[in-house]
Amino acid sequence: MGNLLKGNLNMLASKLTYGLDYNRIRYLQPRYVDARGLAALRILWGAFSFWTISIFYEGRDRNSPPSKSYRC
Repeated sequence: MGNLLKGNLNMLASKLTYGLDYNRIRYLQPRYVDARGLAALRILWGAFSFWTISIFYEGRDRNSPPSKSYRC
């Protein structure tokens, strides 16, 4: 997959996430949740999203030493 296609897919995912989040907030905020609760929901949703992505991402082994590019 080329870099241009990856970039476009990432932008599409970003716009979809923003659109869904915006609609959800417009429904929830005036009725059920105050501003602090809404901020907490956004933080929890972000943490859950990163955790879900990390399940499918195969990064380097955490027990291996860092590569030379990470050393100071």
